[in-house]
Amino acid sequence: MGPTTARSRILDRSSKRSAAQVEVNSYFSASKPYARRSCAKRIKTYNEDTDSDSGTSDCIIVSTPVSSSFSLISHESKTTMKDHDFMDMDEPVSVCKPLRGTNIDVLSEDSTGGKLFKKLPYELHQAIAEHLPTDRDVHNYRFICRRAKESVDSTVWRKRFLQTFDPITGADSRDYFKKYRYRCEVSESWTAFDMKSMGTKITHEMRHIQLVLQDNKLKLFKTLICESNAREAIDQNGFKVVDGLNMNFIRNLISNKADQRFVDLIDSVLCTNFDDNFGNDDIVSTKLNNTLIFVVQLILTPISLHPDFCNAKVSHFDLSQHQVYTTAKSQPIFVGRFRQDINVRWLLHTVNFFKFHLKAGVGEGILSDAYNNLPPYLYPQPWVGPIRSGTHILGKNWKGVHNFLEDEDLHELRSNGIGGIYCDHGETFQDLEICFDDEKFPAQNWLENWEEFLPSNPFQFSRSLPSGRRSSRIKTALPNLDIKTFYGTSKCTKKAYFYGRIHAMPQQQGIIGFQRIVVLKYYPTESGEFDFEQVYCYEGCVLPGNKVIAGRWWHQLGDPKVNTTQSGPFIWWNVDQNGLGTEGTGDEALDFYTEYLNP
Repeated sequence: MGPTTARSRILDRSSKRSAAQVEVNSYFSASKPYARRSCAKRIKTYNEDTDSDSGTSDCIIVSTPVSSSFSLISHESKTTMKDHDFMDMDEPVSVCKPLRGTNIDVLSEDSTGGKLFKKLPYELHQAIAEHLPTDRDVHNYRFICRRAKESVDSTVWRKRFLQTFDPITGADSRDYFKKYRYRCEVSESWTAFDMKSMGTKITHEMRHIQLVLQDNKLKLFKTLICESNAREAIDQNGFKVVDGLNMNFIRNLISNKADQRFVDLIDSVLCTNFDDNFGNDDIVSTKLNNTLIFVVQLILTPISLHPDFCNAKVSHFDLSQHQVYTTAKSQPIFVGRFRQDINVRWLLHTVNFFKFHLKAGVGEGILSDAYNNLPPYLYPQPWVGPIRSGTHILGKNWKGVHNFLEDEDLHELRSNGIGGIYCDHGETFQDLEICFDDEKFPAQNWLENWEEFLPSNPFQFSRSLPSGRRSSRIKTALPNLDIKTFYGTSKCTKKAYFYGRIHAMPQQQGIIGFQRIVVLKYYPTESGEFDFEQVYCYEGCVLPGNKVIAGRWWHQLGDPKVNTTQSGPFIWWNVDQNGLGTEGTGDEALDFYTEYLNP
């Protein structure tokens, strides 16, 4: 029986066995999408387990080198099957033509080589499968003979998983197989978050499909972030870099436009259909629905700000500028009774604002030239190890910047609202050293008057009630919050000493690792004495991984909720080395505290 006849019989058996199948063509291709009425019939929501493949859908996405596109292969087609459609059949194929786009040569079972090949031990078949270049080749290898099929089991896919993603604690080979298939399906499906830029290329039906794909993609990013376990490595130039399988996979997805799996998650910041759900002046808390995208975009800030990644043009700078200079009454950083939820879109506006000033072309971003000339070890880097909950001791060396507007421009911006772009001002980069030492600076060194105008503990509030009124609320015990105290030095055009506190926050949209930080910064006079008019407050959010802090500063004499108070945004990022080349001890800040603040 020749190859053609054998193949025909296989297809005939499959067509009888497949009862209800809808063919899906290359709508999911990474190339230009096109409408297809049958697409809507195929799209199914994935299992609620964001990294599971246990649903009724049984499909696998495979790459086709010949056409350089991606096709979704299903088991349920009523239509005539094509060459690649029998790749998911359960029956072994003894003699058949190789599939298009594969690197496998099929031996005739009657030849000497074919007989010897069929007698190879299982371990050798597995070794061959593990060294095949693509997942498609591994899948098709199963159909060379029965022993090859039995050899390509979940242990083979487990090894391919561990070549692409970080290990998962407690997962067995079957779990790895399911998760690998799920991640391939989701990552290979073409997904667009900025559908407005597509114009009429995307129909109403396609938009509906994209909503499902967006949800799947966001769950994948969430899983990759939570399970990331990157480590520090040394690059070819001798600099420390953060390297990890999950981290590299994320970087490639959001920055490598040459890859067919590229997704515009970062390039579409403030341009997604999720942004359309909220008004420009709305306070967008993470407790609200459809805010996972903002949390994921925010957490990926270290990659977004790095000059080697995500260099698309920044969108809606005018909107971001208006948001970062608005008052704490209009846009508080933390919301809720005990400030347990972040105002995620305001923080995203802050990152977007600084991304423009750091990465826009010279003449637009006020810091872009200086930023481009920084040595590699002073750029933002992603987190190392897994993201953890709780209150953490931060790294010692930080790079930072804050911006401000002239009083006249600030008043006009807050009075007129969105509608113009104003001239930002700011010093060059600050070099900060943060020190944690309970012996030198214990928790009781945080002064009571500091707590009055810059509360560090959100659970300390007045229980007194207005006169003549009684509360029907049942008093509940407040949690014992773990708060760490620190001190440090900031050096730029002027030296400053600062003192602060940090505490953990609950998970935001299911992702742990967020923390709240408050800082008091003192700029002494040229002779080193206390200057009461040069005291500034900082409140910010430490992003998961402890590598980036973004927030608001204001003058200590003013109320951040009042329009007349001078305030603005700041951002700090953790670096491997001190930007000044010398390591400090923080003793100057302790001496200033002892002499002027708590004599």
